[in-house]
Order: sequence, then C-alpha cells, then structure tokens
Amino acid sequence: MDRAAYLPLEVITTSLGSLLSQLQADLERRGLSQGLHLSLTTREKEVQLAPRELSSLLALSVAYLRERHKGPLTLRIEETQLAYPLPSVGKRYEKKVSALCWHLTSEADWPGVALLYVRGSTLESSRPCLPSLLFIERIVLAHYGALELTEKSVTFVLPEKLREVRPKEMDRPEMRLGAELREAEDTFPGALAQEATFLEQVKEKMPESVSVIEEALSLIKLYHGAEHRHTGEPFYLHPLTVAQIVLEYSAEEATVLSALLHDTGEDTPLTLSQISVLFGEEVKEIVAGVSSVECLGESFYRVKMTGTEQIRHLLEARDRRIWEVKLADRLHHMRTLEGKPYKSQRRKAKDTLEGYVIQARALGLKAVAEELQELSEAVLSA
Repeated sequence: MDRAAYLPLEVITTSLGSLLSQLQADLERRGLSQGLHLSLTTREKEVQLAPRELSSLLALSVAYLRERHKGPLTLRIEETQLAYPLPSVGKRYEKKVSALCWHLTSEADWPGVALLYVRGSTLESSRPCLPSLLFIERIVLAHYGALELTEKSVTFVLPEKLREVRPKEMDRPEMRLGAELREAEDTFPGALAQEATFLEQVKEKMPESVSVIEEALSLIKLYHGAEHRHTGEPFYLHPLTVAQIVLEYSAEEATVLSALLHDTGEDTPLTLSQISVLFGEEVKEIVAGVSSVECLGESFYRVKMTGTEQIRHLLEARDRRIWEVKLADRLHHMRTLEGKPYKSQRRKAKDTLEGYVIQARALGLKAVAEELQELSEAVLSA
C-alpha cells in the first residue's frame, strides 16, 4: 500500500456528541466496544470530519491494541492544536488550527496532551508495517493529522474543522485516482468566441507562442472540465479571462501560460510537478506563487491558506510575474462578485483595497489599480 496514496473524504459538520454516538454504534456492530472507556470534557463542540473513515480509524486502532493487551482500553479526547509549516508564507511560519487529540491506550497513566502537534506520523518507513497500521496512517494523514503509535497506545490528532486546512476541491469526484476527466462544455454561449478572440490576441502579440498557448488552453478545458463558476459558466473561462487581462500588460510567454494554468494546481488533479514537466520550472514557480494552497511535501495533499496567509505568501514573492497574474485573477473575481454571499463580497473588497490596489500601483499597473479600487469601494459603500 502506498503510504502517501490519496484518500478522498466525505466531510460533514456535526457535534462531537453526535459523532461519538455514531462511532460507538459502529464499534458495537464490529464487536469492539466491550471494555472501552471514554473520557472527554465536552460533547457540544462542533467538528468537521469524515465519519466513515474516522470509524475505520478507531476500529483499526482498537483491534491493534486488543491483539497485544486483553484488558480494558481508555479513549481520551482532549483539545490541542495542530501546526502546518508553510515555508512559502514565511521561513519559520506555521499555520495553527484547533484540534482534538484522540488517545487510545491500555495504560492507566497518561502524561497528558501536548499543547501543539505537527502533522506527520511516527511510523518508520525503514521497517515493514502491518497493513492495518498503514491504513491508520493513511486516514490520519488524509485528515491532515498527526499520529503517534506505540505498543500500548495509539494517539491521533485531527483538526476540529477539517475544511480550515483541506480544501473542499480535494474531494471532488474528478480528484479520485483513475477518475475519467470530462472536457469542458465550450458550447456555453460566447465560449468559443472568447477562445477565438484570445488566440487572435496571442497571434498578434506573441506569435511564436501560439502552439504552447493552445496546448495549455486544451489542458485547462480538460482539467477544469466538470467545474462551473457561481455565474453558471464553465470554470475554464475564468483562467482564460485572466490570461486575456494579463495580455493587456504582458506578452511574456511564461506569464500568460501561468495565467491559464493558475488554478489547476489547487482545483484539479494536475500537480505542480506535472506542470513543471509540461511547461517548465519557470511556469510551475509562478503558478505556485499565485496559488492559495501549499503542497504538503511531495504528497498530493494541499493546505488551504487564509486570506492573510495568501497576502504574506504573495509578499514573499520576488517575481513580478506572480503579482501580474494574481492581480488579473483578483480583477476578474471582483468583476464577477454578484451572486456571492454579502459577507464574502465585503471581505474580498476589503482585502482588495488594503493589499491588491496598493500592489497594482507599485507595479505601475494604473488601470488595474483604478478598476480594483472602484469595484471595491462600490461593494463597501452598498
């Protein structure tokens, strides 16, 4: 079993009490509930996890310890924090979120929960592991958690709100291994005309890049194929529009390619490594710089950034082209805010005024800065 294999999850939001009742019922059905004592401080806390996988995780952990110890087991659930190093946000920066420590043990004594855990596992890759242990690890890492395992205890730490760190796009059907991709519906009114206009602009401003731009356009139509924006249009028209905006102030090949590909690394199965193979390291670095997620090591998993973390991530960028793409992306989002929740519109408008407008001016993109300011102020004054 591949320890880093991707695992899709069906994430729900519920109370801890309701979740525990479901987990206890599942353990009873499996004949694993006898002799298991539960210790926790509250059942009222709201959690966001994948119940089916959590049930398997708990059952496998109980079975693992029962094979070694015939006495009673105690499951303690305590509050703590999880940390995720995000080097692109800052050299020593760690994203910290509220978490629950699930400590299952055959021992009477426990030193207590640590104040902070870092995502990862204590399983050693240098020695063979039981398939059940590998699956325990796989579920914990899919929950962006931490795992500590000994002969007498299994401790796993999971975020209280999984969607704070695991983007919802990770669990789209198209992300599953072996899923068949479906090309976008370019029959949407105006889609083919927009493509044709864009390619004509490319031929005029950067004729030597037409073939590679066409390749990237075909790729986003395939990888974004099943996605639609809140406006109802096929999602690929968004990166296409972003590339058209970029063309208004840059005809540099890597910049335009990155504009077309800027969402693939966070919304689709296409990875940054694959982007590097297909279009070069330069494009990959720009796409990574624009992204609002960060990859966890060499795995497929991506960590969601907050708005503040995204700004810090962008401020770390030394490549002007990252901002050129990001500003075009923000401009299209601001042009199409209608239909988004009111709070979301105001938050985005505030972020735009405080960060993006200033940066657009600093880069000499006067028209972009003025339009962003106008659109933001219209939202905030409504």
